[in-house]
Amino acid sequence: MAAKKKAKTRRSPADITKAWRKLEPELAKHKMERERQGETFTSITREEFEAKVKRVNSPMIVSQSWNNTASPGGTINYSVGIFNPDPIQWSNLAVSVSIGNRNPIASNDEFLTAFDARFPAYAKPATVGFS
Repeated sequence: MAAKKKAKTRRSPADITKAWRKLEPELAKHKMERERQGETFTSITREEFEAKVKRVNSPMIVSQSWNNTASPGGTINYSVGIFNPDPIQWSNLAVSVSIGNRNPIASNDEFLTAFDARFPAYAKPATVGFS
C-alpha cells in the first residue's frame, strides 16, 4: 500500500471537537440510511474517535455496515466508512475482509497465514486503490 507519510502533528482539543462535529452528522446519516435498508451498522464513539485521532495521522475506519443474510453462494454487502483527519489527500487505500475461514488470533502473522482449509478462499487481483 503506497501511502504518503507525514510527520505527526498535535491536535488541540478544539481541533478534535471540530473534527468530531464534522463527522458525527455523517455517521448519523449513514446509520439511518443503512438501517432503513435492513443492514447492521456500527460506528466509532466520540471517546474512541478522540483516543484514535490523538494517536494517528491518517485515514481511519469510523463505521461499517453489512446485510445480515445471504443464501448459499450469495453475496454479503459490506460498507466501510473512512474519515481522513489530515489536511492532505491520501490515495491507494484498500480494505480486506475475510469471512468464514478466518478467526481472530493473537498474532497478526498467524491470522493472515493460518485458516480453516474446509472453507474456500476467494481472491481477486489486487486493486490500485481508491482516492
